[in-house]
Amino acid sequence: MVRFAIMGLGYIASRVAQGIQYAKNAQLYAVASRDIKKANSFKEQFHAQVAYGSYQEMLEDDKVDIVYICTPNHLHYSQIKLCFSYHKHVICEKPMVRSIQELDELYQLSLSSDCILLEAHKTCFTPLNQEIYKRLKSGQYGHILSIEADYSYDCKDQYDNNSWAMHPEYGGSSYDVGVYPVCFCNFMADSQIQNVNAYPVLFENQKADYGMMTMIQYKNGVIAQANCSWLYYTKNKGMARIVTTRGTIEIDAFWKGTKARIDMNGIKEECEVEMDSDFTGEVEEACSCVIGHCQSSILSYHASKEILKVIEAVNSYRLKGN
Repeated sequence: MVRFAIMGLGYIASRVAQGIQYAKNAQLYAVASRDIKKANSFKEQFHAQVAYGSYQEMLEDDKVDIVYICTPNHLHYSQIKLCFSYHKHVICEKPMVRSIQELDELYQLSLSSDCILLEAHKTCFTPLNQEIYKRLKSGQYGHILSIEADYSYDCKDQYDNNSWAMHPEYGGSSYDVGVYPVCFCNFMADSQIQNVNAYPVLFENQKADYGMMTMIQYKNGVIAQANCSWLYYTKNKGMARIVTTRGTIEIDAFWKGTKARIDMNGIKEECEVEMDSDFTGEVEEACSCVIGHCQSSILSYHASKEILKVIEAVNSYRLKGN
């Protein structure tokens, strides 16, 4: 049984805890917050064994196998390094880091520390996306021609300049939700990125972007459009469409959905799967990595790097002041 500790007990942590509870070979062992009262309350709610009022205390516990980092984006880099210094495996909420340079450093450190490092992109691990990917790889739907994915919702009045979401280096819509459509497109295309055209959507002179529009060309010939926005709502906050030589696959809420509409050569069907928690798949992948003592083959260093290629392109354009 792989013993998990959750670092940071904000909104997303409760969903992570549920994902751990449903996962095979996983146990929610410890929770840690800078507020011990909050940690104790969370412990009771989700039946963890121990609660800590500091991250260092939690890391000093020899029973902790892996740490799930749920803190704000700008803290991830330093906290992953801290976990490795205590020889703890790490699964870290997306986006794990802000740059390929940071990613390179952390993966090298994970190897030298003999630790697992996994970015928590549930998009790759939901039962539906795993099933769609399997069918596409079988060839039964022909070859992929193009992919579209969008994650957008209206929150332009939700964040002020003091929010982590508006941080000039770690914030913005692209880091918040843009990574979802990029991850989806990369996963389904299953090919290295050859070229990216990426542009930020800027709003009222804010330093962080309020959206992004990207076109991605892969080496296998697939073309993808991955967009996001904080300025408007789409149905279910977003949808994805895969176009193949034989038809189309459409998925609402593609990062956590359970149903796809498939139309191949005029024959329509639905693909529906069961799912207890949209976080369980990535937790089980982390367990497999720890038990097998190997990095993930699904969301590898390479996969995280390909996502950052697109986000860095968005930021490069924004920082040039164009």
